[in-house]
Amino acid sequence: MEFILRSFFILSRDDYDKYGNVFFGWDTLYSVSFKGKLNWKQYEGHTSSSLMCDNNENVYYIEDREVTAYALKAIDGKTGSHLWEIYFNE
Repeated sequence: MEFILRSFFILSRDDYDKYGNVFFGWDTLYSVSFKGKLNWKQYEGHTSSSLMCDNNENVYYIEDREVTAYALKAIDGKTGSHLWEIYFNE
């Protein structure tokens, strides 16, 4: 499968795991292997925060839900599956 990124509007800072997979995105999050293969893509809402990956390949980020409402979310970096979310207001 060839991976072509058609959107150039990516505001988040990327991160990578210990296997070289890169995680990036804005409204859709992507995981791309160090060889350039698309691992997964997942619509997760708008984020302008940095993505963070832990040693267990979980990816964390903050979703901008409204002007004063945010959600801290975690997804499985291997599959893109949603793990959990915590909502909070400013």
